[in-house]
Amino acid sequence: MRPNILGILAIVAVTEAASKHGFKVPPFLNCEGPTFHPIWSVFRESAIANAQAGYPRNESLREMAVDLITTFEPSMLLGARAWVVQLRSAATGDIYHLRRQTQLGTADDVAFTLASTNIGLQENLGRQTSTQAETDPAGFCLYGYVQALFIEFRHTIPLQEEGSELPSNDPRLAACHDRRPLLDVAEQLLGGETCETDFLESSEWPLKTFDLHLSLHSTLSLHSSSDCHVLFDMNEFVSRPHEGSWLPKPQLGFKPQKPLQSLQIAAFGLHVASTLEPVAALSEALRTSNPDGNLQVSYFGHPCYGRPGDKSLRHACVYKCQMLGSPCEDDAVADMLKGMFNSSGFYEEVPWSIPGALAALGNAWRDDAADLMVCSGPLVLCYLLDVLAPSKLMVMTLCSQLLWGAPPGEQVGAMLLGQVRMMSQNPRRALAACNVFAASQCLYQTGIELPVVERVAHYLPAVSWGPHESHWKEVLVLRARYWHRLPGQYFMDVLEAFLRLNEFSHNFTFVMAASFGPDELPPDEIAGYRATVLIPNDLTVFAFVEVYALGVPTFVPEASWLYRLRRAAPFGFLQPSMALPDLTGIHGNFRYPPFLTAKNDLEDLKTFLHWQQTSELHTRPHVQQFGSIPQLLYLTASADLLQISKGMREHSSKLRQEAADFWTSVLHRFEALRRTKTEAESAPVLSSFMSSGHVIGNGGSGGNGHEEHSQLRAFLDCSAEEHGAWNSFRHAFQSNAAAGFSINWELQAMAQSLWNSVQGSPQNFAAASALFHQVLIGDAAVELGIRSGHCHYGLVAALFILARHDSHGNAFHYSAMALQMLGGSAALDFLEDSAWPFSSLDLTLAILHQSTSPGDEGTIGTCPLFSCANFGRVRSIIEDRIPWSSLSHRIQHNLPVGYEVPNRKWKVAVVGVHPSLSADIAFAVNAALRGRTEHQYFGLSCPAHHSAVHHCSFRCEVLGQCSNDAIFDVILGQMLNFADFTQKSFDQQVLTQELQAIVSSDAFLSGAELQICTGPYYLCHMLQQVLDAPMLIYMGLTMTYMAPSYAVKEMLESARSIASDFTWMGSQGEVSVKPHAIHARICPHMPATRLQRISSYA
Repeated sequence: MRPNILGILAIVAVTEAASKHGFKVPPFLNCEGPTFHPIWSVFRESAIANAQAGYPRNESLREMAVDLITTFEPSMLLGARAWVVQLRSAATGDIYHLRRQTQLGTADDVAFTLASTNIGLQENLGRQTSTQAETDPAGFCLYGYVQALFIEFRHTIPLQEEGSELPSNDPRLAACHDRRPLLDVAEQLLGGETCETDFLESSEWPLKTFDLHLSLHSTLSLHSSSDCHVLFDMNEFVSRPHEGSWLPKPQLGFKPQKPLQSLQIAAFGLHVASTLEPVAALSEALRTSNPDGNLQVSYFGHPCYGRPGDKSLRHACVYKCQMLGSPCEDDAVADMLKGMFNSSGFYEEVPWSIPGALAALGNAWRDDAADLMVCSGPLVLCYLLDVLAPSKLMVMTLCSQLLWGAPPGEQVGAMLLGQVRMMSQNPRRALAACNVFAASQCLYQTGIELPVVERVAHYLPAVSWGPHESHWKEVLVLRARYWHRLPGQYFMDVLEAFLRLNEFSHNFTFVMAASFGPDELPPDEIAGYRATVLIPNDLTVFAFVEVYALGVPTFVPEASWLYRLRRAAPFGFLQPSMALPDLTGIHGNFRYPPFLTAKNDLEDLKTFLHWQQTSELHTRPHVQQFGSIPQLLYLTASADLLQISKGMREHSSKLRQEAADFWTSVLHRFEALRRTKTEAESAPVLSSFMSSGHVIGNGGSGGNGHEEHSQLRAFLDCSAEEHGAWNSFRHAFQSNAAAGFSINWELQAMAQSLWNSVQGSPQNFAAASALFHQVLIGDAAVELGIRSGHCHYGLVAALFILARHDSHGNAFHYSAMALQMLGGSAALDFLEDSAWPFSSLDLTLAILHQSTSPGDEGTIGTCPLFSCANFGRVRSIIEDRIPWSSLSHRIQHNLPVGYEVPNRKWKVAVVGVHPSLSADIAFAVNAALRGRTEHQYFGLSCPAHHSAVHHCSFRCEVLGQCSNDAIFDVILGQMLNFADFTQKSFDQQVLTQELQAIVSSDAFLSGAELQICTGPYYLCHMLQQVLDAPMLIYMGLTMTYMAPSYAVKEMLESARSIASDFTWMGSQGEVSVKPHAIHARICPHMPATRLQRISSYA
């Protein structure tokens, strides 16, 4: 049997209190003094030596730890409570006594029991009973007991490593997971989730909180050692995020033609300082441009949270009145904002109605006189303003989680994140993030990279740090939620205990800002204190920005210590949130997502430490960081405060200049848009496609067709008020086109500026491009597209101009991107229907020109684009290389010499499912034959699906066919379910027989001299089997659309044969075609030369 270490140890003297960073440590933290058994001091010194050596296995130390665990286990529960009593006594100097409980076994007590730890001691190794120091709870050493539990866990020997040296029932021989209850108890003794009693780093005990935390929550894969325990090293645990790409980006380079005269701002927001920052910055930009300029600001929102019961937020009400002036009462916007949160709890989001909020906001704000809106968040408020006032200029600053305050639900979340994408493409919107983390989170959630404009507290008066004589020994503790939580109160008690113990050598006073009542201290008074201490409420804290701008030396916790503190007052910015689909792979660039996923504590720790380093607290120079209370006191006493303050002011001056440049650029850009708004708009040119009754999307039905056509023209031309600077660019582009696209560097500068406004990256306007497509196909209202401010064809034109003027090898890139914006297979190409005077063929010409080699025969490599004398011949060379034009070119040149078109009327049967596609080729053939056609349509669809209802109106109102025919009902109806566009199974042979019967029963269809089939191609394939007339197949749908899988191969082989094997034969003045079909893919708006080719064929 081992000797009883507690019984044989004799230490009769109490040594002087130990010191840390030159400050004496309160005895209850180190377990020194008459109430503690001397074994704790011996154990602490042994543990320090073991820790300094890297915690090697030490059986002697382990035996001491086991003795302590078993000896003091009975007093553990009351001893943990006694620690708080000693804390209060040390902090106040008063004597407190523990209120003993005669009944144990409550839920809280059970959490501290060691029954599941499998310590495995079968007997109490000589433990004395009735020893006062061992049974009195006041003698229980909280941190020593935690240290002993960790050492016992450290001596676990994983099963896979140990042979037969130890008995099979020895507790050291176990899986690491089986022994973790030891650490569970240790963590509970330190306060559990909120760590309220965890001040290990302020004591001399060598165990660090993160050594315990990592060992409890990690796995063996996290470290190379085979031991169960893990030691924390901040430098090795996480790497610092890369910040090189987060510099503020230059905005549009508009320079005002004359000084800015006046500006009326309507400022909206929830947080007062968040709104004041951009407003004050814009005001400063206006004064810089014109010292006599007039600025008027009206504030809306900024609710006075905390009334009447929450004293912790009462100061926000006072601050609102101090900073924004009268009236101090909440307005209707503030009332609406208060409905977004549960103000009686932890301010979590609650369900609320967006339509109701729109109505309330619309009634509350009708200030049309404002030139500019400023919205500081939350995002959902900015979204409401964007909907209500789409033509207003707006600045939106992002400094909180994007979905904060939004009604719960993924549908609303996706809508709001998509709105960020839309607003980022709108030249009437200026978006900026307040720090790297806010920009990172926005990039992760939306794919939009925003400029970072750091906050510099523009709104503060010109005050600098200069401690008053009466405050030279006083450190101001700034307001924070942490101080209203139990861990914060214990922090101040431990701090006070240190101050009382060291008052003769270091006579400092820490003054709580909250002790002054709800009133906020004015900046000049804050600047009069020796320094400030700040425990942040989140990653973005305006209190820090303000004291930094004042140059007041500021002490903040290290990132690792903040992880524990934030568990008492969670950071809202890091709470889990949704993200839009990652179409561009941007998530792969993130080492950790910018949220705490709550999957496990270890991942949250890594994520928190990674992103906390992007906060201003840890990125700005000259900020003093402390990891313990003694270190805080040491920095307070020893830091060169004068030099620190000087460095802070110099860095603030640099940030202030960068911010001023950004906001001045924004103001100049908005001023240019304001001037553009007053310019007279030239009447848009009505395209032939519009005048012939064709419509895009669903704009062709109802009695307001003219209005809808006008809206669609404005959408395509970018001529609405919402399109701002695009109007001026369009006028200049039209003039340049009339001059043959001559070199014009002013036009190039406009194009470059407009392209810069979307940051030159395709993913940034993906959402707007998707909306453009939805408007074209009728899935979105034209008004929504106009309100977005996105100018799709204008961007195409800008890229075209950039390619035309490029001298740095980027021309091909610009042209290819422009062509890509017109969609796959030119799905979005309706340039000829707009006022933009160029076509996709011009872009194709540019690309082919840029890809040719100079001097090649038959190429245009030696001829600058648009500059050759024989440009017509060059264009013909290019057309020969374009797939859809080469075949028709070949037809034209193989016609018999002297052939003339017969002067008679043609009966033409047009068969196809798509009404406008069928009408397109029918009108073209009619024009090519100089109006000498009589044609009828067969098979035109009228789907029941809401997205295709415009097919019905077009078929009836434009083509005069208001009812279904047999080909649609019987043939196409068996191939496709037109209610949901799902393909059906059908018997090819039966369907062909039914088609034969329909053709035979219709005199016009069976007797037509020319059959035109627009698809689906499988329908054309069947028609060729039942008809013997010449057929023009006009391909506008996918070849395999509606075709059964078993017939695809046969159908494609037939198509290949028809497309590649045809001849022209002249016989008695007529032309015949063998076989009876020719394929053509002709763009909807064909120039005269292409119409002549159709005429020649006919």
